[in-house]
Amino acid sequence: MIVLAREIRGFTQKELAEHINISQGMLSKIEKGLFKPSEDFLLSIYDFLNFPISFFEQKDQLFDPNLTFYRKRVTVKKITQLSAEGRMNLVRMHVERLMKSVELPELNLPTWDVEEQGEPTNAAIWLRRSWGLPKGRIENLTKVVEDNGIVVISFNFGTEKWTV
Repeated sequence: MIVLAREIRGFTQKELAEHINISQGMLSKIEKGLFKPSEDFLLSIYDFLNFPISFFEQKDQLFDPNLTFYRKRVTVKKITQLSAEGRMNLVRMHVERLMKSVELPELNLPTWDVEEQGEPTNAAIWLRRSWGLPKGRIENLTKVVEDNGIVVISFNFGTEKWTV
């Protein structure tokens, strides 16, 4: 959770280490769980990163950012990307908890293999049929998608340079 908090706040390991007056190597060991610092020292990290202690006590599994796919319009700094991915992870953790307390429609998302089944245009036609959508404009795409068990979340990446 220290890694997640650090990335959400937009710090590299080197920058955070400098702010809390330890070596980058020591911070790396702390983040990997190879070194157990004192409670006071951890409190200073938590305080500097400005997260409640309860944040660091969470046991949620983090989503592998290598499995995240998005399109960038322009080159974005690595730390900006890490911050956005960290915030996405935090939102995902909260949504997963919320989803345990609500009933959602059953997921109705058919798979489509372009190599076996054909062009994406054919997939769109087939999906419209599967979801019972008429030809033409879809007035509320979010509602259609959510009615088929897909959770839609609005996410502000904090920069004009990113698209969802």
